[in-house]
Amino acid sequence: MIIFFISIFCFCVSPINAGAENWTYFDTDKSGKWYYDKESLTGTRTGIVVFWVKIVYSKEGLQELLDEEKSKGTYKKSYDSWNYSLSNYACECDKLTCGLQGSIAYNTKGDVLNADSPSPVTEKWGKSPTGSILDKLVNEICRTKQ
Repeated sequence: MIIFFISIFCFCVSPINAGAENWTYFDTDKSGKWYYDKESLTGTRTGIVVFWVKIVYSKEGLQELLDEEKSKGTYKKSYDSWNYSLSNYACECDKLTCGLQGSIAYNTKGDVLNADSPSPVTEKWGKSPTGSILDKLVNEICRTKQ
């Protein structure tokens, strides 16, 4: 049973599924421009919706990201060329809670700089900050998937 869940998780966060050609612009904040992949939206019988988000970082957003990596001690020189991230989320629409399933960082050439998959996903679910772009996106997606 555990192998089944690991297999599903690896499939969901693999870069193959993140290679969408049709990113839909959603909004911009100080981090950068936010897009989501309408084609990646999948629902489950348990009311969980899974989708990909792309953030193309602004200069301010990138600096904040690099500062965070430095403070965690995870900074690498290659991160200076960080351009965008693809993140895979799973959300329970009835509770409007989400969990980050994985994130992949890319440079401008499309080379992978870092891949992160927190585990187990279900222990880190929570509500997005009210009014944040992720909060607005989750509300939009959950409204259209019902």
